[in-house]
Amino acid sequence: MLWQTILFYTVLLICVGLLGLLVFRVVAYLIARFWPSLQRPTRIALPAAILITPLLCVAIPYLILAIYLYYPHRDFNKADWATNLPKRYEQVEDLVASHKLVGLTEQQVVELLGTPDMKFSSEATWEYYLGMTPKLIPIDGDALSLQFSNGKVVRYWIHET
Repeated sequence: MLWQTILFYTVLLICVGLLGLLVFRVVAYLIARFWPSLQRPTRIALPAAILITPLLCVAIPYLILAIYLYYPHRDFNKADWATNLPKRYEQVEDLVASHKLVGLTEQQVVELLGTPDMKFSSEATWEYYLGMTPKLIPIDGDALSLQFSNGKVVRYWIHET
């Protein structure tokens, strides 16, 4: 385990060093290109590289994750909900915000969301599959569960299946 930690930090240090060298070279080139009268561009390029490199080490992974984990949030639409099961997660936030689910009868829920994907007989709980929400490590899909009591929704929640 110790050698894995040492290897990880060695590779990380090498990558950061290479990025720092690249930043230094780019800044030195830009200074030489736009301020040719400057005698020693490295006096400005080195501190700039030291300041910019840590910012890039944070910004690059953040941007990659933001792009990878992005998904559109769409308005709830009955037709899309019924036909596009793997992408229901895009509509569920608007569904919860625009429709008061608590207090709806079973018939009203069927009219709004269609027949449930799964009914649990031991409890009065219905489940609607939402699809695989983009996550860092997607293992299970998400679901919207509705719990009924006396024929009306008393509670709902969104969870991984």
